[in-house]
Amino acid sequence: MAASMADAGEFEKWLNDRLDSLEVDQEVYGAYILGILQEEESDEEKEDALLGILSAFLEDEKLEDVCKEIISQWAESCARSATKNKEDAEVLAIANLIEKQAQIVINKVNQ
Repeated sequence: MAASMADAGEFEKWLNDRLDSLEVDQEVYGAYILGILQEEESDEEKEDALLGILSAFLEDEKLEDVCKEIISQWAESCARSATKNKEDAEVLAIANLIEKQAQIVINKVNQ
């Protein structure tokens, strides 16, 4: 499940801010973490990969919570993206229907 560009951008900003607050180099690890999250793996596999990356920087008692927080934020971002995409598709379908109806009216007027 991939987030749209706008939502991915919002998530990436959140992730970079979070990594900065943890004193982890967000320029190096932010892109790497984002790549892991975009993979079509399970949340468990994502968490394992994040644990491996962040274990070098975080204490054990914070590590698991931070990984779960990152995955949770990613899931929320994806959910917002899916909702927006569905709404956009509905608006587009309505616009197409209105356009077709307008064409029918124009054709009848021109006959």
